Amino acid sequence: MIVTPYSNLFEVISVVRNAVIVTYSLLFIVILFLGMRFIRSITNPIEHLNLKMKSVQSGDYDQLDDHTDLKFSNDELGQMHENFKQMMDQIEFLMSENYKKVTIIKETEYKVLQAQVNPHFLYNTLDTINWEAKVNGIIVYRKWLNR
Repeated sequence: MIVTPYSNLFEVISVVRNAVIVTYSLLFIVILFLGMRFIRSITNPIEHLNLKMKSVQSGDYDQLDDHTDLKFSNDELGQMHENFKQMMDQIEFLMSENYKKVTIIKETEYKVLQAQVNPHFLYNTLDTINWEAKVNGIIVYRKWLNR
């Protein structure tokens, strides 16, 4: 039989218990830190995309280019960001095309209206000259007015 005092046994057990508690505490903190970082790596791109969508919804297209320095991974979230960027580029292109087409239509309508108005002015001018000539007793050859 080996005789060992209880205080020595409990002292070793107490040291091991404290070492286990410290190790588990440090391990918990490290796992908590890594877990928060992992969660942030998923939620930050989603929140960022949500902010982009809200800025587009409010009509603020300038804020989209503020975060071009951010790089997203090639996973599904990165693809969503890339697809959103492509969609916004397409919308911007279509808006500019629509603006150009509306401008061309307005210019064409103006030219058509101007083309309609010019002969009226010419006819009215010639008619006024004709009536002034008649009032003053001058005979005007009417062949060119009857065309």
